Amino acid sequence: MTCEDAAVNAWNQRDETALALLPGALVEPSPDLLARLGRSRRVVPLAYPDATRMTDLTDALAARLAGAGVKHADVLGSSYGGWVAQCLAQRHPALVRDLVLVHTFALRAADARRFRIGLKLWKFMPRASFGLLGAARVKRLLRPLRAASPAEHERVEAQLVAAIRSPATIDALFRQNLCMLESCTAFAEGLPKGRRVLIVESDDDPAVRADDRARLRARFPGATVRTFHGTGHITALVAPEAYAEAVNAFLDSPA
Repeated sequence: MTCEDAAVNAWNQRDETALALLPGALVEPSPDLLARLGRSRRVVPLAYPDATRMTDLTDALAARLAGAGVKHADVLGSSYGGWVAQCLAQRHPALVRDLVLVHTFALRAADARRFRIGLKLWKFMPRASFGLLGAARVKRLLRPLRAASPAEHERVEAQLVAAIRSPATIDALFRQNLCMLESCTAFAEGLPKGRRVLIVESDDDPAVRADDRARLRARFPGATVRTFHGTGHITALVAPEAYAEAVNAFLDSPA
């Protein structure tokens, strides 16, 4: 049984708006995070279908939420999930209420060229080389967790390094990049107005750098911004309590 299919803690039956969680490319939300976020609301963690177009991916996610009985959802997207969350809100505006965008990028048509070049190079890269490069990137992104929790760092690093060397993971990452390429043109015009946005960022994120963070804030000028210090690209792992408090406080606040 997957995380998506499992029951997720008790939730307030009076709140008809669930919280849909869209994970990053590799890291799924931990049971501890689900418990923290699920104390006062229903939490629905989602897994990504094997889509190669963002339009198909967002339609499939909307169908999964509908199948779970969710008519309205706040959507939290981390890293790649934040990119998907923006597209889901644009493709299905009646479904999405508030957005929580965590360590992610603004959608830009200008990024299409970068994705096209990267995908062409990807096809010629040996899978062993991709695994080595991916493992090095994973280790760099997990550095902030080493000081916060050495035991957790060792566990998560072993899990992710093994995953990034798996052919199935490499194929999934390729599909994700195809989805992002399509979204650069199909979803780059902006989001419907009238929804609240929380941006969660870190001042030392090696994946989403200062100029990327500035572009995301500029795309959502009315957003609430919560900047963490020293948590890199993995605030939910390094500071899970403060991270959950920031998300819950935003979602619980009056519209």
